[in-house]
Parts: sequence; structure tokens; C-alpha cells
Amino acid sequence: MSCRVNQVSDFYPIFYDPSQDYVHRIDCVYEVVYPLYRMPFIFFGFSFLLHLLFLPITVPLIVRFRTSLRPLTEFAWLIAFPVIVVLYAVFAGLLYFAFDYLMIIAPLGSFAIISTASQLTKYGFKNPFKLYTSVEYWFFTVASMLYLAFGILSLTEAGSISFRAKLVPLILVPPILHPVLSFFASPQLYLSSWALESYRNFYDN
Repeated sequence: MSCRVNQVSDFYPIFYDPSQDYVHRIDCVYEVVYPLYRMPFIFFGFSFLLHLLFLPITVPLIVRFRTSLRPLTEFAWLIAFPVIVVLYAVFAGLLYFAFDYLMIIAPLGSFAIISTASQLTKYGFKNPFKLYTSVEYWFFTVASMLYLAFGILSLTEAGSISFRAKLVPLILVPPILHPVLSFFASPQLYLSSWALESYRNFYDN
């Protein structure tokens, strides 16, 4: 049975221990939001143990078959685990209450960055809809739309089903609108105004 979360301080009970004489604090730390705060730590622990278990197997395979991965990548996770655990321990409450907004902001931001980068390096800005000829880009677009749909549904959890159903089609707006807007944000417009023809030719190719 889990406890309901009411405020951010529920994740940090250690800062709210009682004090009898306002000098000596009584240490009685407990988990108010059980098991929300504890479950990720258990997941991180199992992931770390499994990583250590398979590390002697994966590293020789990477070296033997000369894959695109590097052995140092596997060891980098050993450093990343403690960092992730500390970040979660400190920002768990903030992440819990900002999760709905992050699920909307993150797909929009990543969609804009990756699609713009693809146009700069592969397809150019003359015909921005060439992006949709790429299978990789379609996979990324569908994944971003799913994340955005989960964010909208999570943010409007208190609303009625009919109201939430009307908001779901909004996930189609970014993949349709961004290629059109990116055409007007083409670096060619600024490079031509600055008379930098050598850089302008780079984007024309």
C-alpha cells in the first residue's frame, strides 16, 4: 500500500524532523511517499549488479568483434550509476511534480533539435519535407509523438475523458508545423544577408 503525495516536502522528511527544545533534533526519518522514493533505488541496485555480472562477458565480445561500441563505454556506466543515484536522491520530489511538464517539453525540444540537425547535415532547407523520406526520422517522430501524448494525458489527468481525447490530436502539430517553420529559420537567409557566400554554398549542397 502506497502513501499519497501531497507536497514536495513529502520526499524530504529528513529536513522536517521534530525538535523538542528547538536545539536538539529527534532523528526519526521515515519514507512518507512509500514506495515511490524507494523503488528507483531498488531498480538502480539491480541494474548495477546485473551490469557487474555481464561486464566480464560483454567487454571481451566488444573487443573481439570490433563493434562500434568501445570497452570504455561499459566502464563509463559504473561511474554514471552513482551520479544518477545522487541526482535522483536530491531532485526526486521536483521531478515528481514536474514530470507532466517535462514529458511535454522534452519531446518538443528534442524534436526541434534533431530535425533541425538532420536538415543541416543531410537534407538541407530547400525542401524541408525530405525529412519524411528517412525511416530513422519516422521512428524518431513516432516516438516523440508517443511521449507527447503521454505528457498531455498525464497533465490533464483530472479532466474528463472527452476533454482529454480532444487534446490528443495535438501531437500531430509539431511534426507538421516544424518543417514549415524551419524553412523560414534557414541559415541561408542570414548568411546571404551577411554576404557569406562560402558558408551559404555549404547549405545549398
